Amino acid sequence: MKSWQITAKEKLELVQATELLPEGHARVRIIKAGICGTDKMLYCGKFYGYPIIPCRHAVGKISEIGENEFGLKKGDNVVLDPYVPCMECYFCKTEDYCNCQNMGIYGLNRSGFLRDFAVMPQKNLRTLPENVNIEDAIYVEYIATAIRLLDELDIQKGEHVTIMGAGILGNIIAQLVIYYQAIPILIDGNEKNLEIAKQSNIYYTISDEEHAGKSIHEITGGRLARYVIYVSSSKKSIKNTLSYASNGGIIGIVGITGSSMMADLNIALKKQLVIKSVKNGCGNFDSAINLLATKTVDLSAMSCKLFSFGEADKAFEQHKDEDLSNIFQLVVDCLAE
Repeated sequence: MKSWQITAKEKLELVQATELLPEGHARVRIIKAGICGTDKMLYCGKFYGYPIIPCRHAVGKISEIGENEFGLKKGDNVVLDPYVPCMECYFCKTEDYCNCQNMGIYGLNRSGFLRDFAVMPQKNLRTLPENVNIEDAIYVEYIATAIRLLDELDIQKGEHVTIMGAGILGNIIAQLVIYYQAIPILIDGNEKNLEIAKQSNIYYTISDEEHAGKSIHEITGGRLARYVIYVSSSKKSIKNTLSYASNGGIIGIVGITGSSMMADLNIALKKQLVIKSVKNGCGNFDSAINLLATKTVDLSAMSCKLFSFGEADKAFEQHKDEDLSNIFQLVVDCLAE
């Protein structure tokens, strides 16, 4: 089996290894793997150790599987769920797996999916319905994270939800806010992101962060937003996030990683804000796939840049200085050499 490993800062190498198939696992032929901002940070030496196979977003086809209790079979197209709760900490023992203290994440603290084959626990495979295409399935992890965030915030019908960052995750959150019958307000300085937001039927978009507070005041009739969501990869001012919230409002911070976040919590105290954080979509993959199958989330306006498996190193090198939180997904076709 072949895989791309980050072996040092800005060094990606193609390696070969043999991997046995333990009981309770399946061998999956990776079809496509998505490269996100976290992978770029790994490549640029921002965190964790080497060697590591990047990519936690992937879709594949089961090529080998034994007996299982999940209805899986050889030839099934599947999404690979990258989250592996430790099952040993207090939170796992109380079945609160999302808050596992030692969460294993393929592509972050264990080898990911930028490879031709992956041996996966059967419980981490989610069968794709026939009406969900492979290209859209690459986004399942983003959708799962958005679902968990909005459930944690308990979004109420008719309320305004300001979202800082209109990249992939921010766009999907805004679409789900509409599905929850609330009103999203997207803030982003990237005009392409806002154009795509409008194509996704997101009405309120703001490009000027400096004067966003005035716009939010007008949109909400002076109340400001009951909910404000900060996408950690957006590189926006988290200080403004607090100021956009109404008194008694709820702040959501979402994303696996981001740059240093500093804010004056005195604002939170004065407004009596509640702050909640979500960094994974653990436990929400089935719901995310269902939203794709029912066309609740529309990904048609999003674009990707496709590389062959043999060009994966070029994908990292060419885009190492780009902001991957914007709406384009780097995708490696693992079937194409």
